[in-house]
Amino acid sequence: MGCAGSPEVRKARFLAIGKTLLQRKEYGKALLEFRNAAQSSPRDPEVYYQIGLAASALENWGMAAQAFRKALELDTQHEGAQLKLAQLMASTTDRPLVEDAHRRLTGLLEQQTEDPSVLTTLALTEWKLARPEDAEAHLRQAFLQFPSNLSSSIALAQIQMAKGDTNSAENILKETAAQTPASGDAIAALGAFYAITGRREQAAKELRRALIVDPKCARALFYLAALHIRNGQSAEAEGCFKRISELREKPYRFLYGAFLLQIGKVDAAITEFKRIRSEKPDDREARGQLVTALVNANREPEAESLLAQVVSKNPRDSDALLERSRFYMNLGRFREAEQDLAGVMRFKPDSSDAHYLKARLYEKKRQPLMRRQALTEALRLRPEFLAARLELAHLLVRRKDARSALATLDAAPRYQKNAPGFIAQRNWALLAANDISEARQSVEAGLTLARTADFLHQSAILNLSERRFEHARKLLREALTVRPEDDAILSSLVKSYLLQKQPQAAVKELREYAAKNARSPVVLIFYGKVLFETGDKQAARAAFEAAKAIGPGLADPDMQLSRLNHSEGKIQEALKFIQAALAADPNHVTARLWKGNLEASKGNHQAAIQDYRAVIEADPDNTMALNNISYFLVEHAGKPDEALKYAQKALELRPADPGTQDTLGWVLYNKGLYGPAVTHLKSAASQEGDVRWKYHLAMAYAKAGDSRNAYATLDAALRFDPSVPEAKRARDLVRTLGAGK
Repeated sequence: MGCAGSPEVRKARFLAIGKTLLQRKEYGKALLEFRNAAQSSPRDPEVYYQIGLAASALENWGMAAQAFRKALELDTQHEGAQLKLAQLMASTTDRPLVEDAHRRLTGLLEQQTEDPSVLTTLALTEWKLARPEDAEAHLRQAFLQFPSNLSSSIALAQIQMAKGDTNSAENILKETAAQTPASGDAIAALGAFYAITGRREQAAKELRRALIVDPKCARALFYLAALHIRNGQSAEAEGCFKRISELREKPYRFLYGAFLLQIGKVDAAITEFKRIRSEKPDDREARGQLVTALVNANREPEAESLLAQVVSKNPRDSDALLERSRFYMNLGRFREAEQDLAGVMRFKPDSSDAHYLKARLYEKKRQPLMRRQALTEALRLRPEFLAARLELAHLLVRRKDARSALATLDAAPRYQKNAPGFIAQRNWALLAANDISEARQSVEAGLTLARTADFLHQSAILNLSERRFEHARKLLREALTVRPEDDAILSSLVKSYLLQKQPQAAVKELREYAAKNARSPVVLIFYGKVLFETGDKQAARAAFEAAKAIGPGLADPDMQLSRLNHSEGKIQEALKFIQAALAADPNHVTARLWKGNLEASKGNHQAAIQDYRAVIEADPDNTMALNNISYFLVEHAGKPDEALKYAQKALELRPADPGTQDTLGWVLYNKGLYGPAVTHLKSAASQEGDVRWKYHLAMAYAKAGDSRNAYATLDAALRFDPSVPEAKRARDLVRTLGAGK
């Protein structure tokens, strides 16, 4: 009886029960049994190894790593713990951890272990450390030693496909399937290969064979569903996804609900996501999927209530706060989104996700400078944060700082640099920097990986620079099949005709394209803009009105109608439409700027100043708003001191712009600083542009006591245009001061 209750006996019993529960996928219960075993025998490395396995199954990676390390403290030769810890390290994006995993796996390999996972994981670390040749060599070794091992075979086949050697990839997968005729997954991997390479009949044959071998093969069901979608067989695809959902396998668990959402069965999708969440109420990913489905069903109050319950239960739940912030942001409730993000940063000030979401918030509020700062901070906190890096580079390219964009991208971890999205963004930076030679090589390499819209568009741009117009248009049309509403691609298509001086051919192609996409406000607005630029205002108005009818809550149709009315001298109508645009999107910086310009043209200078202030608050680097507000503060508000700071900032941003030179000079003139005023006004008046610059300079010369240059500048301006209001002011001042001398 005493022996039966000894620590060793209790440990053995707890271990046996735990392993049984682990096999039955009752991971939480298994973990409790293994912890009981650890209490009975705290120096047994096998106990901690089993704790690590259970924690991994529960995706508690921190606990798993800690358990495997403890096992290795107790037994440095424990191969299982060494491998599992190395696999955890290899799965991260932290280079030192990946390097540590590589050292551990190399040591395991020297022990001549018979586990193919060692070679496969070692190859993964080498791929991440930018050593593709070593990765391929170890995968090939794994395939030769263990041809039935699916993970190493798939990884090796993927490398062969990346090299363009599809025959070798096919042979590898065929041999693996032949070695394991009872494995539905191995046969499904071959079927997936045929699907990816466009051989649909062979793909369907192998996938159905996999399901005969194993009716519960999720991989086969997934790729068969994808084939059904490509063939337009929605009901058959839905059946496959439903069968996948019944398997309860984690990688596939949301597919059925997501597909139901995609085909418009929103209520059924919500039911599915609620089922998944009921099985594990604390699953944050399941909660997120349910919230998304509720929003798609226009059941925002229900989604908000769900998130409120979670936050109320745990106000420090940063994931729930982030999720609710994203929810509020999508509804345009920016203040509440900002409050939740502030809550996250109180509890987790180093949360890169919070800074990234803050950047998204600034994007929606059209505050590019603040967005740039938030993205920079997100990247500082997590250098491997690829989405933040790509968005920051994209923003820098748009801000005409291509060199900084390239520096940002080149600082990325090496393992990220082979991703198509990364390559595409770097290509845009190269093109913006006019580094054509490197851009051409990179675009060609990208197209061998995938014919994405970005690579196709970039190749078209290069072809346009070489005047290969037809080939460029062919590439652009292919890109539009991928992204049919991309107005940048449409712009390049129009440019291809304009470079050949064929504007009507551009209009004709766009007319046909708009007819095929008659439910797209984006396409209709772009078409209307081109019609406007080519002089067909009546047709442009029809296109803008059609876009407004399709998207009544959008700001852009009203903005374009405002612009059109302004061009026809209908200022009041233009103002009405711009106010409608701001009602649709109160944070639209460009609409606010246009409203300021319209108010100014009506003589409502105080209203214009108010609008310009709002623009600068949202976008402190908006040069037009800075320049305009400084001029109106001097001319119509009598505030030259306040105007000076805006004028100096505008000139700092655009030092070569004559308009900013004139404004700063005019502000200095109104402050009585005539010498410095002459310097800036002379720079502006020396360039072609607004005649008022010359009148301003004539007045500054007169005030500075240089009557000869004052008269000469005035005469030149009067010969050019004597009708502007500044002409009389300048003439009276110059003649009065000249007569006094």
